[in-house]
Amino acid sequence: VGFVLATAACVGLAMCFAMAISGFTGSAIPICLYRFGVDPAVASGPLITTINDLVAVLSYYGLAWALLLNL
Repeated sequence: VGFVLATAACVGLAMCFAMAISGFTGSAIPICLYRFGVDPAVASGPLITTINDLVAVLSYYGLAWALLLNL
């Protein structure tokens, strides 16, 4: 039962963390690009997608390492 709960906690925390960072980057990157004089609609799509994917993968594997390997 302990391993199942740790796995559920790992997935849930990773999803919450990834969604929070995605919301922040999705709003902060276009604002920063606009201030630098770059068109935010063109430049932010691939950049935000890449950052969101990296954060999701790193948070999931990081939490899996921290929670599941230390059982």
